[in-house]
Amino acid sequence: MNNKDNGITFRTNEALALECPDCESHRYTREFREQQFDYGKGHSQARIICTVPVYQCIGCGCEWTAGDAEEIRYEAICRHLRRLPPAQILAIREQNGISQAEFSRITGFGEASLSRWETGSQIQNVACDRLLRLVAADPANLHRLRQIADSELAALSHFKVIEITPSLRKSAEAFQLRRRVG
Repeated sequence: MNNKDNGITFRTNEALALECPDCESHRYTREFREQQFDYGKGHSQARIICTVPVYQCIGCGCEWTAGDAEEIRYEAICRHLRRLPPAQILAIREQNGISQAEFSRITGFGEASLSRWETGSQIQNVACDRLLRLVAADPANLHRLRQIADSELAALSHFKVIEITPSLRKSAEAFQLRRRVG
């Protein structure tokens, strides 16, 4: 929402609930600025350039960036690495109408890893990114992976599952190897 105060336009945005980190005011302006930062180390270090929203407090003049800028920086890193950004990974799974647990079972990705990729707390490696792109390119690839996962599960189902009971645990704790005499 834009308001006017003594001829100065300022923005309040309840949806973002932004406040000045110095004076806690909710009156600020926003402009987009180009930012540069280094990513990586040594010979593989790269200069990343992106345009992010920068907020300035009307009251005290403090400038800051928020979560939206962090997402833009993260996506710039994904573009540099040629990896799918979190929103696209989430979209692949949601377009196929399956849960993280089921997608993990079908693809072989760890459920925690998939969650980290979708939330942007980690960038997937090249092999995982390629598999995600194959699933995105053709849903038939997800169907093929499901068939593979299902056949592997069926192959494993003939093994007997032993439930660890208190008596079995007690028996295991009492077991000792004996030396062979003679």
